[in-house]
Amino acid sequence: MEQSNITIEDLYSQVKKGTVRIPAFQRGFVWTAEQVGLLYDSLYKGFPIGNVLFWETSNLLKYDKKVGSFDSPELNGMQTYQYVLDGQQRLTSLCALFNRDILAAENPEWIDIYFDMEGSLEDTKSLFIPLKEEEVNLERYFPVYKIMDSVEYRRATRELTDEKADKLDKVMRKLSTKVIPVEKMKTDDMKLVSMVFERVNTAGTDLDHYQLLAAWSWSEDFVLQEKFTELADELEEFGLDGNNSSHVDLLLKCCTSVLLNKSSTDSIIDLNGQDVREKFSEIENGIKSSIQFLKDELKVFNIKYLPYPSMLIPLTKFFATHRAMGDSYTNKQREKLVKWFWKVGFSKHYSNAIDTKIPKDIEDMEKLREDENANVFNFKYKFNSEYFDNKFNVNTITTKVFIALLANQNPKSFISGSPIDLQRKLRVGYKTEFHHIFPQKHLERLGVDKSDINKLANFCFLSKSDNNQIKDLDPKEYKKLIEKPDVVLESAICPSDTFDLTYEDFIEQRSKILLEEVNKLIK
Repeated sequence: MEQSNITIEDLYSQVKKGTVRIPAFQRGFVWTAEQVGLLYDSLYKGFPIGNVLFWETSNLLKYDKKVGSFDSPELNGMQTYQYVLDGQQRLTSLCALFNRDILAAENPEWIDIYFDMEGSLEDTKSLFIPLKEEEVNLERYFPVYKIMDSVEYRRATRELTDEKADKLDKVMRKLSTKVIPVEKMKTDDMKLVSMVFERVNTAGTDLDHYQLLAAWSWSEDFVLQEKFTELADELEEFGLDGNNSSHVDLLLKCCTSVLLNKSSTDSIIDLNGQDVREKFSEIENGIKSSIQFLKDELKVFNIKYLPYPSMLIPLTKFFATHRAMGDSYTNKQREKLVKWFWKVGFSKHYSNAIDTKIPKDIEDMEKLREDENANVFNFKYKFNSEYFDNKFNVNTITTKVFIALLANQNPKSFISGSPIDLQRKLRVGYKTEFHHIFPQKHLERLGVDKSDINKLANFCFLSKSDNNQIKDLDPKEYKKLIEKPDVVLESAICPSDTFDLTYEDFIEQRSKILLEEVNKLIK
C-alpha cells in the first residue's frame, strides 16, 4: 500500500479531470444532509475523518458510477486509473464543497447546508446545519457551497460584521488547507480487489459481485445489468427478483456453471466478460428451461418452494442451449433428473460442502446431456422415516421437499375431493394451504406435546376454507364431511383408515408409507 495526503481542493480537481473515479460495483451516494454537515463540522474542528482508499489499475472500467450527479469525463491515453474502494460517501461530500450541484442537481429533496456564524467552536453540536430555504436567516447562517467559491464568497461576505467575516475566513482557511490521508492499492487482480473491498467497506455491505462483473463485462451493445434486469422481469412469476442480491448472485452462478463448470462465489470473478456476452443467450435459455422443467416435472412453481435455490445451477448446465425453445430431452434423461432432484432434497445433499458437490453435479449434468445412459449422481445418502418427525415450517429444506412430494401426488381438496390448482396455490407461496390432519386443538385437549403435533407427518394440502369446516374436530367426527375419503387420503399419501386411527398409530403408519413413496422416487 502506498500512503500520502491530499488537499480537498486537489481531490476535487482529480475528480473533475477524471483521474479519480467511482467503480460500478460501489453503491450510490446515500448520506443525508445531516451526515454531510457532520463531516464538514469534523473538518472544521480538526477531528479525524478517516482515510480514502484508492485502487490504481491499468484497466479502465468503461462502466462507472457518477460522483453524486457529476459524470466522470472520458479519458484517452492515460496509463493508470484510480477508483475509490473506500470513502466514496466522504469523497462525494467533500467535492460538494466546490460544486453544490454534485449533491443537489438531481435530488429535489436536497437541503442545503449552512454554517452557523453565531455558534462556538467549543460547541458539541454541529455548526454545519441543513436548513430549508424558509428557515434561513442570512444574518446568522452562511451557505456552505459559497465558502470555497472565491467570487461568491466575496459577494456574500461584504455586508457581514467584521466578527462574522473573520470567523468565516477561518472556516475557509481550515477547509482549504485540510489534507485527507490517502491509501493507494496498485493491482490488476480483480480477486484481490474483491477481497479488499469486502474487508474495508465501512458501510458493512458485501461486494456486489453482480456490479463487479457488470463493470468488467460492459460493452457498447451489451450492458449486463440491463440483461439481468430483463431476465429477472421474465422470471418474476417464479419469484425471482432482480433487486434481490441473492437471486442475482444465483443467476451469476448459473453463468459460471455453463462457462466454467464452477459454482462458488469466487468463481464469478473468473468469468470473462466477452464469454458472458457471447454465450448469454445460451445461459438465459438454460435458466428458463430449468425453471420450466421444475414446473412441469416436479410441480415447483416458485423459488420459495425449491428446496435449494442452488439446484438451479447444475440444471442450467444441462439445459443451456442457443435454441430459444430449449433442446428436447429423452425419457431416460428426464427420469435421472427427477431422481437427482429427490436425492438432493431428501438427503440434504447441498447443506454442506457445496463448493465440491455442486461442481460434481455440474460435471454429471454435462455427461447426462451427452449420453442418456451415463452413470451419474451416485452420491451417498441416508434417509429414514424419522425425516417426517421434523417440524412443519415452510422456510426449512425438509418442509419444502415434503411439500414438493405432496404436490407431485396431484392432491385433492379435503372436503370436496376436487383437484387442487397447484400453480395458483404454490406460485405465490400461500402458507394457509397446509394444515394439520389431526387438528391442533383436538390434540392439545388430549395432552399431546406441541412438538409432536407439528410433525411433517401430520400435515397435508388443506385449504383455509376446508380447515375452517374441520375446526378442532376429532377425525372420527369430521370424516363425515369428506365427500371422497379414499381419493383424498390416497392423494395425500395417508393410510386408508386414517380417520379411525389413534394419533400415534396414524403418525407411525403415515411415516412408513411416506418413506415407501420416497424410496420409489429415489431408487
